[in-house]
Amino acid sequence: MLVLTYSASVVAFCVSFYLVRVVSTCMSIVAAARTSISTIRDPDLDDERKEKATQAAAIAMVRDAATLVGKFLVVAVATAVPAWAGEASGVVTAAEIAAYALRIDVLVWTTIAVTAVVFAGRKLLGK
Repeated sequence: MLVLTYSASVVAFCVSFYLVRVVSTCMSIVAAARTSISTIRDPDLDDERKEKATQAAAIAMVRDAATLVGKFLVVAVATAVPAWAGEASGVVTAAEIAAYALRIDVLVWTTIAVTAVVFAGRKLLGK
């Protein structure tokens, strides 16, 4: 049951990470930073326009960062639900799940499996 509960937590992590679109929010933050940098470097703009554009980009970055924190909380809760269910049913404890999840062989195989699924999914979806 330990492996099953751990696997359910990994699947919940991957699915929630995808569904709440964490990567797109991160890309939005990077895009705002790039826009701000290119605005600052633009020799055709005066200081007032640069300042307004930079402030708008900063506000967008703060908004997206707050959104990202909320998304990470959703992912954390979704990941914990299978562990909480396992513990509530008495099949496995949180300490056992944590100890299992932190084993180096489990970390390596989980990383390989998740990476393979991501690459296969991207290939199937044509991204």
